[in-house]
Formats: sequence, C-alpha cells, structure tokens
Amino acid sequence: MITKRIRSRGFTLTEVVVAVCLLTIVWLAAINIMVISAASGSLAKHKAQAQYKIQQTIEATRRKTFSTITNGVTVTNNESIDTKSTPDSTADDLKGTQTVTVTTPNVYYKKVLVQLTWNESFFGRRKSVSEYAGTFIASDQQAN
Repeated sequence: MITKRIRSRGFTLTEVVVAVCLLTIVWLAAINIMVISAASGSLAKHKAQAQYKIQQTIEATRRKTFSTITNGVTVTNNESIDTKSTPDSTADDLKGTQTVTVTTPNVYYKKVLVQLTWNESFFGRRKSVSEYAGTFIASDQQAN
C-alpha cells in the first residue's frame, strides 16, 4: 500500500505570532504619529491665533498719536483668545498673559514689544509657550 503524504498549506503558529507582533508594532507607530500630529496642529493653530492677537495690539498702538504712547511702560493683561470662533462661548478659549513694553531709543522713535504667553498641554504635561512681535513708531517730527 502506497501512502501519499499530503502537505498542509496553512500557516504555523510561529508565523502567525510573528505576523501579529509586526502588525502591532506598525499600528502603534501609526497611532503615535497621529497623536503627535494632532498636538502639533493644535500648537500651530494657537500660535497663529496668538500672532493675530499680537498684531491687533500693535495696530491699536499705531492708531494712537506719538505723544499719547507712554514711554518706559510695561503693561500686562490677562487675555482670552477665541479658539472656536464663537464669541458667546469661552469654554475652549486660550487664556494667556499679554505684555506690552514701550521704550524710547531716541526722541524720534518708540519701540513697542508685545509678548503673549499661555500654557499648552502636551501629552499630559503643561508647557509655557510664548509668541513675540514688535515695531517702531516714528514721531511726526521725524517726517520733516
């Protein structure tokens, strides 16, 4: 009697375990990239909103006359930046501190520096983030 041995064409247990381990590593890496990407996107959005708020402050200062801009003064205000574009709700607003410093390098110019600082949450840790901008404002006498 001749017996023919039939070879199984399935996967062994070792092959299945190795494949599952490799897929798990790939999925964990992909999930980690998505989480980091979301946190980076949120930080970029908040920085853009902070720059917008800083620019508004600089433009409001430029609308003043040269003599009404106080020399050598640092003003600190608590600011709320609307992150949801809904003025009625402040639950998700970005809250921070805005500091405006005015110095006079000479009689013809005033230097205005604006800093906005807030706390950002990264993976359960809070980090202080700041954005800066500045400008020079010329007196009317300089034009002559």
